[in-house]
Amino acid sequence: MIKPSVTCPGCTCLCDDIEVVDSDKLKIVNTCRVGSEWFSRNLLDAANPVKHQVDGKTATLESAIDSARDILQNASAPLVCGLENLSVDAQQATWKLAEAVRGTIDTSLHCRGRASMFSLQKHGKVTATIGEVANRSSLIVFWFCDPVKTHPRLLERLGRDGKRVIVIDAAATATAKEADQFIRLPVHEANAALMLLNAFVNDKSIDLSGLAAYEIDEDTLQSLATELVSSNYGAVCYGHTDHDSQFDPATDQLALLVRTLNLKTRFVSLSLRQDGNAQSAENVIAWSSGFPFAVNYARSMPRFNGNEFSAASVLSKAECDAVLVGPIDANDFDRLPELALAHLNRVPVIELTTGSGVIETAKVMIQVAAAGIDAVGDFCRLDDVALPLARIVTTNRPAAVDVIRSIHESA
Repeated sequence: MIKPSVTCPGCTCLCDDIEVVDSDKLKIVNTCRVGSEWFSRNLLDAANPVKHQVDGKTATLESAIDSARDILQNASAPLVCGLENLSVDAQQATWKLAEAVRGTIDTSLHCRGRASMFSLQKHGKVTATIGEVANRSSLIVFWFCDPVKTHPRLLERLGRDGKRVIVIDAAATATAKEADQFIRLPVHEANAALMLLNAFVNDKSIDLSGLAAYEIDEDTLQSLATELVSSNYGAVCYGHTDHDSQFDPATDQLALLVRTLNLKTRFVSLSLRQDGNAQSAENVIAWSSGFPFAVNYARSMPRFNGNEFSAASVLSKAECDAVLVGPIDANDFDRLPELALAHLNRVPVIELTTGSGVIETAKVMIQVAAAGIDAVGDFCRLDDVALPLARIVTTNRPAAVDVIRSIHESA
């Protein structure tokens, strides 16, 4: 028996042609390596006995929710964060909870990969759906990203027929091996190269004396500029040259380049993110408050500061006295600064997790269902299109949205 096709949230491609074969052993077909690993890991978690905890001891769901409510009621400055692996409706419920308890809400526990959002705020973006790029583009540029590794089916989804593929990166990646052209560019030269490329596209001269310290191939960039402008429809899929920086000058320059190209042809950009459903969380919080992340409700109205109210900053400065964190991966936890980690270990933490949890000092741990495994919910694709995730197994794990709503209603 083959169930209707389901959507895979293994990466932000959200491939929706995955088939689940019901037999003695649940089998997932049509997935890539990343998707197979995601389903295997989450199906294993779903098969384990449900075990909620309070103060390190097994507890019922009701008592865990009551304890979470008491923590938030007694807190004067709670922090709510870690929304990357929650469905859209769960993210909406989390925002309502943060507003009700007059806390600070942030999409993630750390600030990794936020450069694209800060660039969007400064320069806007020109984008399109995957389908539009697949059907209209004649040129695709991959800028400091390796989709063959991180989004394995993206090239298949975008189509190669009639398209020229160019990869620009610091090293020959797996994607570079499948491209029509690979341009090697050291990370430290990325911003300067984009400035030069912008000048060539604008047909403007530029003083190269300031770039003397770089080994930029001017002829290669001139040729690339000509190819970008002459394309009927082009797309750039990009990653960050500095993943840990909130402000990446190269990402700003790339946004400006795409805007400039639209004065002469049609060009769009897509960010190849690797942070689950974080893009949806930014959309939800922006729709609700007007700001995409790092929003504070201490004064009963939304206030935004991407630095001051980020989860990492609030924790580092010890400006919160309780934390509710959604399902996160161990590497997200490890990316916190040492000061933030130290404070996280001092305050009461409520951790919602689809596994066994990653915060050992959590006062309350509630195991919740994973959207796409034992819960339904919408996730946001890399082009901002929301797609539904189906439930493929049945467990006793509660849906995250129900848990969050219950905490909210009792808080």
